[in-house]
Amino acid sequence: MVIKYLRDKYPSAKVPVLLAFFNFCEGSTQTPANVVRSLLAQLLRQSGRVSDMLMALYERYAHSPHLPLEDLWSTLHSDIASFDRVFIIFDALDEYVYGSEGFVNDFQNLFKLPMTSLFVTSRPTSLNKAILGNFAQLEILARDSELREYIQTRLSESRFNNRPELCNEVVQTILHQSNGV
Repeated sequence: MVIKYLRDKYPSAKVPVLLAFFNFCEGSTQTPANVVRSLLAQLLRQSGRVSDMLMALYERYAHSPHLPLEDLWSTLHSDIASFDRVFIIFDALDEYVYGSEGFVNDFQNLFKLPMTSLFVTSRPTSLNKAILGNFAQLEILARDSELREYIQTRLSESRFNNRPELCNEVVQTILHQSNGV
């Protein structure tokens, strides 16, 4: 919803909208280097241009399986700086398993780029509070009616859809335990 809104509001390739969706189950593949690579790839696709720095990085490491994270971050920062505005969305940051200090510091450096606007979704954790510091926060809780509708839809697609008592119990239990999250 946020991505669609931003892309509708800024349809030009001059204002890229980048997304990193973190998923605990994919934690082994969501390394810091892969996250930055993904952001660079999105920037390339949306802008349609390859920066000199990205080309040099590619040529330098074309035959190497590993690119230094520092070089990836430098390239991302340089490429972002070539735009008037860039939106970056980090969705489910609390599910990111590589909470290493280095990545956190590099992540915080994105805040220093004046053309970058960040939107982060996360459950509150001590690491995320450290990363986000004093930035504006908005707590969003789902209404029971929204959760109920979502759960019922998912259950109707499951093998339990022909057991209404069980489905009702599942809905009630989840609603009771979720507390709007």
